[in-house]
Amino acid sequence: MLAPTTRKTLLAKVAVGDAPGWREFYDTYKGMVIAVARRRHSFSEPDLAGIIQNVMCAVYHEGRFAYDLARGIKFRTWFCRIVQNKINDFWREHYSRIKVLQEPTPRSSGDAVGGVAEEPEFPDDPFAAAWDTEWCRHLLVTALAQLRLEVEASTYHAFELVALQEKNVEDAAVTTGMTVPNVYVCKSRCMKKLTGIVRSLEKQEGRSDSPACKILPSPANKKMMASAVYAVPKPVSCLE
Repeated sequence: MLAPTTRKTLLAKVAVGDAPGWREFYDTYKGMVIAVARRRHSFSEPDLAGIIQNVMCAVYHEGRFAYDLARGIKFRTWFCRIVQNKINDFWREHYSRIKVLQEPTPRSSGDAVGGVAEEPEFPDDPFAAAWDTEWCRHLLVTALAQLRLEVEASTYHAFELVALQEKNVEDAAVTTGMTVPNVYVCKSRCMKKLTGIVRSLEKQEGRSDSPACKILPSPANKKMMASAVYAVPKPVSCLE
């Protein structure tokens, strides 16, 4: 397994049209985009595929990487705007189509049964809250992948059992063949290293107020983070 590319290096690769760099970019951010979209609305799988395509084609627009670091805008802020706009655009377009399809055919008697279906109100839940939650999760998933590369497999396994899967220390010791004190040591070392990795990632983003380092993710997210797998539609390419 290769070490994750630093964000600065990855953006530089995409900027020059590097195909492997674009694939890594796609694989790095596709799951987060879909997770944010699902938090906002009940999109179908085909809808999510469309949103992903719209986002990625906006990122790589007219044969070039649309992000320009020289403009002084943080990538996180720039990417957030694109994702929000594409989700909102898709939502409006989707319900506009539904409204047209549900428009009743005029009746000669003038007594139309039913009426024009009202367009659902656009949800006003703050996009920033959903984005921040998924971005912090994205940082932690990235950090866990890096942590796995920086420690022994047995050390990470012990940490994963007690910190992510919430096994008791005694069971983790039996599973790993370690003593109970050694399991505690593995957890402590990994937590310290994980915090440092996330701090470094946050520094790349130009912010240090993220809650990512303050606590481990909620129990509902730990299983997802341990596997670092998102359910995503079939990839698309905008490089042609």
